[in-house]
Amino acid sequence: MAWRTQAQFHALTYLTARHRAPMRGLMAGIGFLCVLLLTGRFVLAQDTARQFWADDFKTALHRLDWFAHYGWAGRFLTRRPAFDISQDMPAAGLDALDAMLMVSDAPEVLRARLYLAARRATQAAPQERAVQFEAYCQIAAQVAARIPAPSPEEPKHAPAFTQPQARAALQAADRLMQALAMPWYIVSGTFLGAVREGDFLSHDYDIDIGVHAEDFDHERFLAGLRVDPAFCLVRIDDYADLVGPDLTPVQVPALYKIMHRSGVEVDIFLHHLKDGQRWHGSARHRWWNVAFDAAPYDLAGLMVAGPADAEIYLRENYGDWQTPKTAFDCSTGTPNVSFNRNLVSIAQFLTQAQAGSAVAQSVLTTEGYVQDGKFILPWA
Repeated sequence: MAWRTQAQFHALTYLTARHRAPMRGLMAGIGFLCVLLLTGRFVLAQDTARQFWADDFKTALHRLDWFAHYGWAGRFLTRRPAFDISQDMPAAGLDALDAMLMVSDAPEVLRARLYLAARRATQAAPQERAVQFEAYCQIAAQVAARIPAPSPEEPKHAPAFTQPQARAALQAADRLMQALAMPWYIVSGTFLGAVREGDFLSHDYDIDIGVHAEDFDHERFLAGLRVDPAFCLVRIDDYADLVGPDLTPVQVPALYKIMHRSGVEVDIFLHHLKDGQRWHGSARHRWWNVAFDAAPYDLAGLMVAGPADAEIYLRENYGDWQTPKTAFDCSTGTPNVSFNRNLVSIAQFLTQAQAGSAVAQSVLTTEGYVQDGKFILPWA
């Protein structure tokens, strides 16, 4: 519904805007009292207040919602949020969260404990990492043991935006990126539509654009976004991986999701250059392409840039790209995908698998994490 989209856009715009000190102080005080009442834990209340004071209203409100459903008030509420709230939480906060969750081994609590264990293992000092990885595996084994038979995947809903809205969103994105002097190009499904249909894909759900990582400036982008009335920030996904024999954590910016005021979302993927290839990714995935130059394309009457050799790029991403596929998932439908060594993303797949997702169960089996109903971390 149009009013709901507008409400979401304005809410996100407010939450991600800059707030003056009196408002930040007021919300910090309210957040502190609410979390203290909900959890009885000073450290968690203090950390929520810190998020409000740091002007991260969106994260702070997410945490408030989570504490409302997992604290004592949760006995009156049926929903249990499945997202991870431990990111950027200090060590004392992680300890308090751990003590709060140890009282139950219900499926939703196990999932929350798994996210917490992922954070501990990733942040652990090298000499403590093996112990923390083992703790993660023990909880993951309990989650994996409760994975049911897969349910039929529900079809994704048709896009809630029209072609004129998609066109307006892409034009607005062009104005934003030009004002920031950041060259961009269309990628993924948006590029596929431009080459195969000359239009936005009728079954697509957002607009995908790419920027070479060396052309992107994080602070300049966020500053430009704050003063652009056409867009608001939805979230930032970092690419996170564990590399080397000691599984050293590596984290780099990867994906910026923004929303146009029409409700159309635009995914901006940073494309990193390595050994003659470009890769882009997210917290879960990484996709590789032969390094490419940009060339002009006509997309529904708009002249945009895209990978110059369309055949190579689309074959790498989709295999038989000329045959339309409406039942598509980026985790299983792209030949050039690889999965990060990321404990949080594995926890997400386990959460979805426990909810009956056939795609999540397929990924866990194919990547070797779940074998005969048992969880294994094959690379640890």
